Amino acid sequence: MVAEKKQLEQAQRQMRKREAAAGDNKWEPLFFRSLPGAEHDVFHRLTEGTAWRLCDDKTKGVWRIHDDALERVKVPFRGELTPHG
Repeated sequence: MVAEKKQLEQAQRQMRKREAAAGDNKWEPLFFRSLPGAEHDVFHRLTEGTAWRLCDDKTKGVWRIHDDALERVKVPFRGELTPHG
């Protein structure tokens, strides 16, 4: 399982490099969106009174499922492109 995960991650990195080299670095996640930490009400309610905090500046925000995408996006998600490039 670890070897497959590593292979997939390396393929994804290579895809991002090829896209950047071609000037096409507008990749957008299909099923998730990033929100500022201040907008993550659930986290703040659950951690009230603790020292926990969101480090959204280090994670490009708080990633949440994009509900609209679940209905809008159809298989194949990115055409003929596979996770392995």
